[in-house]
Amino acid sequence: MDLMEYQGKELFRKLGIPTTARGEIATTPAAAETHAANFGVPVMVKAQVLTGGRGKAGGVKFCNDPDEARARASEILGLDISGHTVEKVLVEPASDLAEEYYLSILHDRTSKGYKVIASVEGGVEIEQVADQSLEAGRLGDEQCGVGGDRRGVGRGRGEVERRCERLHSTA
Repeated sequence: MDLMEYQGKELFRKLGIPTTARGEIATTPAAAETHAANFGVPVMVKAQVLTGGRGKAGGVKFCNDPDEARARASEILGLDISGHTVEKVLVEPASDLAEEYYLSILHDRTSKGYKVIASVEGGVEIEQVADQSLEAGRLGDEQCGVGGDRRGVGRGRGEVERRCERLHSTA
């Protein structure tokens, strides 16, 4: 199953998993401006496409006010990101993040299990993070299913394990 960011966040909310403040989808620059004005705070305008690299491609922008949100949405809508044309953007209040994590669980058809990627450095160029620093990221085969836990993710990897423990205790 492939989900865009806004769809994943909606699913998290339904399951009671904390995520960022609720955003709104816009398909036009005018709608992005309206959403930003309704929030009344600086916002992020984020391309919604089923591919990675949105930020590096210019598809994620911080906006101080509604006029800037309209301008950035105008630049992002229609943008080609890795062969995907941006048809909608997520407009959401900007967050002041102290820390950022990345977690992905993928079905591995070869092993009939799951591939887990976890990083304490966020998701930008996650494959390089995993290759360059075992402390920052881990790519591993896990045998867990729905309802499984995070044991094994970062096991023996120091910082990943400590931060996973901290996240687990505060969730």
